[in-house]
Amino acid sequence: MHPDAFKAMYTMESGYWWFCAKREYIRQVINRHLPVENKAHFAILDCGCGTGNNLAFLSQFGTVLGIDNSDNAIDYCTRNGFKKMVKKANISDLSIFYDSFDLVTALDVLYHRSIKDDVAVLKEFHRVLKSNGWLLLTDSAYNFLKSSHDIAVETRERYTLKTIVLPTYNEAGNIERLISEIDRYVEDFEKEYIVVDDNSGDGTWQLVEKMAAKDPRVRLILRMEDPGLTPSLQEGINASRGDLVSWMDCDLSMPPSEIPRMISKIENGYDCVIGSRYVAGGGVVFMTGGPDSLSGILLSMLLNHFAIWVLGDCVRDYTSGFIIVNKGVLDKYPLKGNYGEYFIELMVQLCHDGVKVAEIPYLCQPREAGQSKSGPDLWTYFKRGWRYVITIVTLRLRYGCSSDKSAPGFTE
Repeated sequence: MHPDAFKAMYTMESGYWWFCAKREYIRQVINRHLPVENKAHFAILDCGCGTGNNLAFLSQFGTVLGIDNSDNAIDYCTRNGFKKMVKKANISDLSIFYDSFDLVTALDVLYHRSIKDDVAVLKEFHRVLKSNGWLLLTDSAYNFLKSSHDIAVETRERYTLKTIVLPTYNEAGNIERLISEIDRYVEDFEKEYIVVDDNSGDGTWQLVEKMAAKDPRVRLILRMEDPGLTPSLQEGINASRGDLVSWMDCDLSMPPSEIPRMISKIENGYDCVIGSRYVAGGGVVFMTGGPDSLSGILLSMLLNHFAIWVLGDCVRDYTSGFIIVNKGVLDKYPLKGNYGEYFIELMVQLCHDGVKVAEIPYLCQPREAGQSKSGPDLWTYFKRGWRYVITIVTLRLRYGCSSDKSAPGFTE
């Protein structure tokens, strides 16, 4: 941490309401779950003890040892009179201890930049605990709560849950591989998968049900009524627990490898990031003889150009469907429509209201298994396309036309 952060903590820790409330919460947790019968034999290790105020607090429950890797922390602990209760050590390597403690505490420690591998640290905590020992861990969450304090204490990350909503209909040939690919590229983020299935006839939901039985991150929502892409997405959003929500097509056309880059944009201050086929570096890959028709791809491009012509180029891919967005934003803008027209309205609303939107390029890949839902044939595209046209014209009448220069939320 920055030296000034230690100084501020040393000054405020004993009386500031936030620290006092946190200690009271911890006291209640310990009293409820860890009734200490013999304090003299109840050993506590406080990892990342900082200026030492918690050492005095934890002493009421047993014998406490505090460790910290910062010379500033050790100095402030000494000033507080805890010289004999503190030791300089790195919590990533607690080899000096083994099976030694009844309770290990790590209070807002793991999220610091100095912790390179939080899983390895947790393993160390487990190793030094007695067989019936307890770990009391607190940490900061939700990126939208980031402040100057995070900078002062050198935050590496706030712990957040990412929700990935996957709407399916007859995607048995793709869904397992898609989740595996997302895991491969988004391994550094805690996530949940919400698969919303419109009662597929090819065994998709049964397959997901088996996955969910083995993997608690996977949840299945089986919809028997009101089929459609938009209501499926909205039901998944309503069920989401993450502070970031993402969704994408389940045909592997949208590369999961781009998700970390999208999350990075969110962490840099954007509220919404979409994958775009129509900004520099993006595009559509067509496979001759594949299940995606060339006429369908051309009509999709034509529809998007029409949207830009009528609504302006506040975004370049009005029909993307590849997105990650803060949950708080989605709470204000429920999705409307039946199929892809929802995305056009969402983008126009966000840009009109000044929500910070970014586009990143991606190459849309051809479907390898199953049949296209957007338009397996030209007639299906025409049937769905009129809804898009009506949506575009209606939005023009309601919001007018904006450009990338005038839309307050847009950035490349």
